[in-house]
Amino acid sequence: MKKVRITAMRVARYDDLIEKYENKIEHACDVQQGQIFIADGWKKPEGLCDSAWETLSPFVLTLSCGGEDIYEGWMKNRKSAMISCNDGFRPVSFYLEAIDSDSYVFYGHEEADVPALDGSYPGIHTPRDLYDLLCEVWCAGTCPPRMRSDWTPENRTLGQCSITAFLTQDIFGGKVYGILRPAGNYHCYNEVDGKVFDLTSEQFGGEELIYENNPEQFRQVHFAKEEKRLRYELLKKNLRELCLRRYT
Repeated sequence: MKKVRITAMRVARYDDLIEKYENKIEHACDVQQGQIFIADGWKKPEGLCDSAWETLSPFVLTLSCGGEDIYEGWMKNRKSAMISCNDGFRPVSFYLEAIDSDSYVFYGHEEADVPALDGSYPGIHTPRDLYDLLCEVWCAGTCPPRMRSDWTPENRTLGQCSITAFLTQDIFGGKVYGILRPAGNYHCYNEVDGKVFDLTSEQFGGEELIYENNPEQFRQVHFAKEEKRLRYELLKKNLRELCLRRYT
């Protein structure tokens, strides 16, 4: 079965209807616009509410089993669907997409198929698997303090490059390289067995980065900054806990 990426595209709230008809409740919906969930088979993704899963699950299971072109010509991407949850007060529109190699947009995704060094992180076999899980783990807390106010679930890779690249190196080996940026800092990416990929390239939008002839980066230098080391440790801890919960 294929994994299915579930992205919250729009989060609406009808305060007039809530005021008029709803009894007051707490934590009715914690989903944020841009938040991503990964469905792996029939199990409800962690953090997705039961009510939304009831609505989404038939479509998720169809896509995970290889189904496509739901409702015949409805979606531009035949392996996708746009479904709203059944909350009439706070409807969320979810984009469902079967995960194939061509559904990724980070730089080098086409060849990000190198194997993990060992089974330290259950469920992670290739960098694409790592990316899927990091989409659920990247957060404001793993973003540098100076950029934290600009971080959103939609721009989830913002400021995550060095800690992500060194964590990727932990799992797959290889080397970390850096692209010199105008501010004098380096944007980090990975090369493993001659294959170059950048799990956090999306933060630059359409900017074209040069992935050749760049200097190697070393964790001893980057982690000399205590706050960066602590963010790396947080990312590593949260990723490992997610892997253990989901795959063991």
